[in-house]
Order: sequence, then structure tokens, then C-alpha cells
Amino acid sequence: MRLRKSISMVVAPLAFLFFITGCSNADKVQSLKKLSEETIGYSPDEKEQYIAKLSLKSVDSDDISTIARVFSYDRGGFIKMTKGLKNSSKFKIMLLYFLRFPVHRGLTDDDLLYTVYKGKRVKEISRIISSPAVSKCMSALNELAPKKLKGVIKMLAGVYYVGSNPHSVQNTTWAANSLARLNRDIMLVELVRGSTAAKLLVQEGDFDLPERTWANFRWSGRKSIEIPLPHPHLGADDVPYLKELIKSEYEYYRKAARKALEKMGESI
Repeated sequence: MRLRKSISMVVAPLAFLFFITGCSNADKVQSLKKLSEETIGYSPDEKEQYIAKLSLKSVDSDDISTIARVFSYDRGGFIKMTKGLKNSSKFKIMLLYFLRFPVHRGLTDDDLLYTVYKGKRVKEISRIISSPAVSKCMSALNELAPKKLKGVIKMLAGVYYVGSNPHSVQNTTWAANSLARLNRDIMLVELVRGSTAAKLLVQEGDFDLPERTWANFRWSGRKSIEIPLPHPHLGADDVPYLKELIKSEYEYYRKAARKALEKMGESI
């Protein structure tokens, strides 16, 4: 119990440290000093909520995968950090937590075969993204500007390695690299399938997605497994969101949503 609490206590400060990794040493010192001054007298819970608000900036930065990894160490601490945030902000952070599909650096060809056999990995990722908890969070993506949405989806689909490779001096095995690429391809497609706004990017030709991916067994020499990926398309479930996007602050969505509804024969 003490260990779990200790992990929770360090998650938020660690996350903040990752925000400033691109700064100079002087800037890092200033940032940490400012954080210390601004949280004087805060309880641990208040401090975590304060840093959770800072973490919202990471949604538009290149640190998104790193932040998600830090948060995923402790579910209780992560969930607690979202308390007090408005839904749109909370949902964006929750996506960082839920959408982690780690790849072990020491993955073997046998492990890879087990992971992808009969489309297992595609079904797993699809099931999680379509689950009630994640579906609710996905609505937050419809609020992002078109270019920002594309960037966030690509970052959410980023590679997440864990562990070490005991099999050779290489940092990761060939099988691990293959699964990482496969994960990314599947995630890109499934995230777009779960976002009406992202489907509009595909409709307008502004988001290219893979039609298939492969599991490659370079070490054992097994034949590669080709995995076809479903093409995201707008359907009846998207109609309520399309009607909302017609009123979007972004002209791109307004025009694309109107075009989609007209094509589907829906009243506007």
C-alpha cells in the first residue's frame, strides 16, 4: 500500500519534469522553482490537480507518448489527477492513459505470432477503442482543429517500448520492431474510425491511412502475415456528430460535414 502511494506521489512531478526536458538547464531550474513557489501550502491532492492542468499542454507537444507512459505507472494516481478538470480536458488526458499498447523490447518471433494470430491484435485494439470508457473520451477529439487533430492521433498511435532485450546487443528485437509498426498502423486506423472529425479528414483526402499491415518474422524466417485493415467510413452513428460539426468554429469541418450529410441523404 505504501509503495502504491509513493508511486502516485511521484507521478505528477515526474510528468512535469518531462515537459521541460527540451529546455536549457537554466530554464529547467526556473521552471522547477516556479512550480515549487506556486504550490506552496498545497496538499498532495491539490498539487497533483495543479500539475494535471499543466499536463494538458502536452496534448499538443511531442512529449505525449512520454507523458502517457509516466501516467500509466499508477492508475489510481492518474485518475485522481483528472478530478476537477472540465470534461473536454479530462477526456484528452484519459485517452493518454487508456491507449497504451506496450511492446517488450525482447519480444520473440513466437511472441509476435501469438499476438497477431487470427487478427488478435486488431480485435484487441478495436475492442478497447470502442469500449464505453474510451468512446466517451473520443468525443474530445472532435473539438480539435483539423491539423491539430491529425497530429494528436499520430502521437496517440506512437510506439511504446518497455523492458530490455536479453537476446542480443540490439536495443530491440526484430520482432519487437515489427509489432511496434503493426501497433501503430492499427492504432491510426482504429482512432480515425472512432472519431467523426477524423473521418472527415479522410473524406477530404487529408489523412492517408494504411490499408494493410504485416507481422514480419525475420529471425525465424517464417512467412510474413498480412493483416488487412478496415477502411474508416462515415455511417449512421456519425450523423449526430456531423450535425454538431456543421456548427463548428472551423470552416473545414462545417463544409466537410455538410458534404457528408448531403451524400448520405440526411437533412441539414
